[in-house]
Amino acid sequence: MMEGPERDVLDEDVWSRDARMECFEVDVGPGEALFIPKGWWHSIKSIGPTVTASVNWWFR
Repeated sequence: MMEGPERDVLDEDVWSRDARMECFEVDVGPGEALFIPKGWWHSIKSIGPTVTASVNWWFR
């Protein structure tokens, strides 16, 4: 997981080429979940002092 300057460099050097792509921003509340389809690139950011968990099925 990257934060600060490392992430800024990645965002600028790699992801800026895809700036024309459609993006979605979602706020997921307590008790809610978000399904991200297979093959979709994603980035997740926790807001506030929370505990966050994710499940990946890449090993299938």
